[in-house]
Amino acid sequence: MTQLPDMSSLRTRGLDAALRAIGFVLWFSFILFCVGLNQSNGLASADDAFLAITVKSLASGLGYATTFPVFSKEIAHPILFFPGGSGPTLIVPCAIAFKIFGKNEVLPGLTAILTWGSVLTLVLARISRRIDGLSFLLGVSVMCAAFLGTCSLHFEHWCSFLGEIVAVAFLILAHWLISNERFAETSSFLCGLALGCAFQAKFLAAIAATGIVLVFVVRGMRVGFRAVQLVKCAAALLIGFLVPTLTFEAYKLFELGGRGYLANWLEQLHFIRGMGLRRNIHGSVLLVQQRIALVHDRFGVNLIGLLALIAFGMFLYWRSASKNWISLSAGLLLSVATAAIYWATLSIGLARYLVIAVAMGAFLLSVPIFTLELWPKLLFALLTLVLLMTGLSRAGHSHVVQSAAPGLFRPSPERVARASRTIQALA
Repeated sequence: MTQLPDMSSLRTRGLDAALRAIGFVLWFSFILFCVGLNQSNGLASADDAFLAITVKSLASGLGYATTFPVFSKEIAHPILFFPGGSGPTLIVPCAIAFKIFGKNEVLPGLTAILTWGSVLTLVLARISRRIDGLSFLLGVSVMCAAFLGTCSLHFEHWCSFLGEIVAVAFLILAHWLISNERFAETSSFLCGLALGCAFQAKFLAAIAATGIVLVFVVRGMRVGFRAVQLVKCAAALLIGFLVPTLTFEAYKLFELGGRGYLANWLEQLHFIRGMGLRRNIHGSVLLVQQRIALVHDRFGVNLIGLLALIAFGMFLYWRSASKNWISLSAGLLLSVATAAIYWATLSIGLARYLVIAVAMGAFLLSVPIFTLELWPKLLFALLTLVLLMTGLSRAGHSHVVQSAAPGLFRPSPERVARASRTIQALA
């Protein structure tokens, strides 16, 4: 006789599916909120306007060029592949959008939001298959709160045409692929491809990828791979990374020619050196103290408390979570730490250059919520919200979030005034 399904089991599965669906609704609401802010603000800063001009030039057939005034100097002619520019991860899709829908100041930010939103949704979809509905809902809730709380004064990165958050999304995907998918040549290639897309969204993303190397070696040793197999997986990862990178470099070589390409690379190296410290104070304790204070001032995060909380989370699930989840956490932690140490000791220290590390750290805070048992999960969630209280309390006072009230899904007064001035200038 055919056994009828148990009613309590059906109710449990139904509740689990409902909680999972609520988690996705919460996540899509977060994305929709960012879309509304982009609709309100458009091109809100000089940096995303700079990249948008490159998009317009590419869509208009002028090449990968900018005419944006740099350091208050007027550009007499378009400059191809400006050293301070960005790779094709965002530029090319937005240029295609310009071709299809016409040139609009909302399209660049929308391209960025849809890119990082799609990538992180893919990661969450894979996570949701590994855990129960309640864990997924609580994890997504903490993740969204961490994103908002840690980036409260820099939340424009989530709704503008900038590469940091897009790079974060691809870096998280790369960490997931190398940690929680089947360790093989295919997953290694896809990890490298995600890493290459992150690098081409923001070149600084290369520094925040050290954890991937650690996890690759550990997983290779754990599964007992021989040297030949490890070399094949390493080659697949490298090839995946080089696909977008060499494609872009080949395009630059074709456009610039041999001499121009070499000159562009020298300019790029000069620009990178210029972004480092101009004095030999790498070991200064005072410098590190100042930058820890800057983290709290700009991101609302107590850096010592953040590291202590992450360590506590890893301690809680070190014995209970699977080795793959532990590898994911360890890889993310090493990548975040490397990016933060670089910023604190070697960079010029502008707060926006820490956005990648902070946003990846915010995602890392949600990993214990996804994996712990119920009561440790609730304890860690509570401690996380207490840590983020400063950032969450001032998130509503930041300019870009305040603009949601008068301008969500319609132009804010500032954007209307800006458009009016532009029209008058062109008249």
